[in-house]
Amino acid sequence: MGKIVLITGIALAAVVGAANAEPYKDWSAQKGAWEITTKHVDSNHLDDYLTGIKGTWVVGEEIAKKHGVIDYYSVNVRLDSDTKGANVMFVQHYTTLANL
Repeated sequence: MGKIVLITGIALAAVVGAANAEPYKDWSAQKGAWEITTKHVDSNHLDDYLTGIKGTWVVGEEIAKKHGVIDYYSVNVRLDSDTKGANVMFVQHYTTLANL
């Protein structure tokens, strides 16, 4: 009986201690939604692909940004692009989830 009371007391103290913990200070909620798309492009054609999307995808993103649908976009390329898997990443941040 004494062990059960002791274990219950320790468990209760742990729960109370967790409830009084400070919230994480470096994090804050962000409005909007992120959309991330990845694609594999043959490393021999990566420059051609990036040049092509500069005249198509980027133009569309600039229009969406001008109209307030998104507030950020980027194209990221993996340095070791000869490996299997995605090597190009498209990132968009929508101002609200409704715009997604």
